Amino acid sequence: MEKSISLKNVLISIIKSIDMYNFLLKDHHRRTAIIAYQLGNAYGLEDEQLSNLILAASIHDIGALSVVERDQLIKIDVEDPEPHEILGEKIIKEFKPFDQIGKIIRHHHIVHQDVLSGKVQESEVPLECYFLHLADRVDILLTANTDLNTQRKIVSDSINERFGTIFSPLLERTFNDIVKLEDFWDSINQSSFYDLLFMSVDNEYYNLEDNDMEDLALLFARVVDYKSSWTTTHSQSVGILARRIGELLEFDPEICFELKIAGYLHDVGKVGISTEVLDKPGKLEEQEYKMMKRHALYSSLILSNIEGLKNITKWAVNHHEKRDKSGYPMKLSKDHFSIEMDVIAFADIFTALAEDRPYRNGMSSENIVKILAEFVPDQLNESVFQAIRLNIDELYSLQHNL
Repeated sequence: MEKSISLKNVLISIIKSIDMYNFLLKDHHRRTAIIAYQLGNAYGLEDEQLSNLILAASIHDIGALSVVERDQLIKIDVEDPEPHEILGEKIIKEFKPFDQIGKIIRHHHIVHQDVLSGKVQESEVPLECYFLHLADRVDILLTANTDLNTQRKIVSDSINERFGTIFSPLLERTFNDIVKLEDFWDSINQSSFYDLLFMSVDNEYYNLEDNDMEDLALLFARVVDYKSSWTTTHSQSVGILARRIGELLEFDPEICFELKIAGYLHDVGKVGISTEVLDKPGKLEEQEYKMMKRHALYSSLILSNIEGLKNITKWAVNHHEKRDKSGYPMKLSKDHFSIEMDVIAFADIFTALAEDRPYRNGMSSENIVKILAEFVPDQLNESVFQAIRLNIDELYSLQHNL
């Protein structure tokens, strides 16, 4: 199976997910990308380098999943940035179109002194990293409701005192030339970020083979699963189980593959839910439960931009719906259901029951079957349940081996 998708829209979806969990840095990636472009263009980077720089700047903090890291990033000098650099690269490097971007993200807080001392090998650091680090810190120094002259002085003084130690002196002249220009400052808030994305993507549409589509879905799944230590393989498990259940029901192989992708993507909206709620070791309070339920709508917001995933998005977003209208977020009735939605719903419940959680250990296969039986026939499809019941040992073993 091959699907044609817009890489620009994929990036927009990733940026939306980052903004949801990194609200202190909302719009930071947009502004950083514009600043990085201005620096790289003025310096004379080649077109490919400039394109990679814009793309990397657009999602550079994708690995900053913890509150501690998020709070560190709003300081001019970031302590121990390596964990979120490494995780950021890990999240996206398997998706081939973003391979080079991952290498830039890996060192986007590169310190010039570390290269001089040999702590970091210069050959490991793409030139774009130096531009991204500088642009990133320029944006952090920007303060709202400050007149242009004051803002220019704050940024110029703070950056210039760090050239040769924190920032590469290669960029010193370029930086000092462009900060004198009013157009540079105007561009930060007025330039079209989306025009930059169009410009930086060589081919607006990219034809994805099955393995590419799986890598893309895993990119989103990693962002969610790495956020909580209790869900490090949850999305992948749901995807694998959903595909196998589809095979047991003798679905077409293409549908089975799409079920796996929908499973990978089903919880993407949880990036917008706080870890305090996700990792709470007891029953959620009413307000916490309401917050948790929002993840389904967040999933829709994130995935709706990506064309070519209509069915996959529908199955993923609606995995908490029930045929008797007792589910969420839309309280759909059985007339709006498909059996594929039942498969994702059952795979999610199965996986959640089998996994260890903060408030309990994973359940036995016998108990899982008893609980799943409570959903049929009124809430979820009985034929899907029977496929699970008759193959419970295989499915239970599959989940635990993951």
